[in-house]
Amino acid sequence: MPLINAIVTEIKNGTYPQGSFLNVDVPTDAAHPKGYKITKQGTYMARISWEQTVYKKPAVESYQTANMDVDGEKDSELVTSENDLLFKRVIVGRSSNGVEGEETDHNSLVDGYITVTPLGALSRTEPDAIPYFKACVSRLVDNFSSPGSSFSRSRG
Repeated sequence: MPLINAIVTEIKNGTYPQGSFLNVDVPTDAAHPKGYKITKQGTYMARISWEQTVYKKPAVESYQTANMDVDGEKDSELVTSENDLLFKRVIVGRSSNGVEGEETDHNSLVDGYITVTPLGALSRTEPDAIPYFKACVSRLVDNFSSPGSSFSRSRG
């Protein structure tokens, strides 16, 4: 991924902000993202639980597992007996401790964007890190984009 190469270069050059980390999330349709967005960390939380099921294929209940390729032939090889207990993961609650804006990681990811969220080592990222990462990723897109490439800047 060009983003990783660019960040490694920034680290080697000593220009990467100390104490900063990037959280990169890829939408479920990883082959066709709408582009990328530099986002703020949202406060969205999903409460996960487990339900017993008789269905033998794994359940896809969240964006973390939705893009996993499940091969039908391998599923038919799954051997279960009547005594086996099968469970699927379900979302039983959602909450947000604040107002979620359009520029949060969760909302942008749901909208189909690759999200790049700067984080601080001990707390949320410093406010001046956001413009740095916007400029950094903008340079990256300008250097690595080609006609027809899905790695493009979002509007806004």
